[in-house]
Amino acid sequence: MQPISRDRLLQIKFDKSYSNHSIAAKVIEEILAEAWSSDSTLNDAAEYLRGWNLATDAGNRHAALGVLTTMSHVTHSLTGKTPDSPPESFKNAVRLLMDRAAIEADASARYRPGQSSY
Repeated sequence: MQPISRDRLLQIKFDKSYSNHSIAAKVIEEILAEAWSSDSTLNDAAEYLRGWNLATDAGNRHAALGVLTTMSHVTHSLTGKTPDSPPESFKNAVRLLMDRAAIEADASARYRPGQSSY
């Protein structure tokens, strides 16, 4: 085994992407193989998830859905918790993000700049 350079070590340490051979990639592959057409919300979410490139950088608009969907599968060996099935994990992630979006939309609708809340 050869030593790696400092630059290569930093590149590995600060990598912000899952490998195409990772557990996360396998979970996503299984989810995208499902037929979601009977539920338009989940079908739209699956199409959105299809656009995820497995990167987790801050500007990645698909990362939240991907990471939330795969998190329990990726961390299973550390937590000892048995994850839900990939489709169930996906449904839970979609539900969580939609609930969060609804809360933020409601808060935005209530906020009026320059208006007192009294």
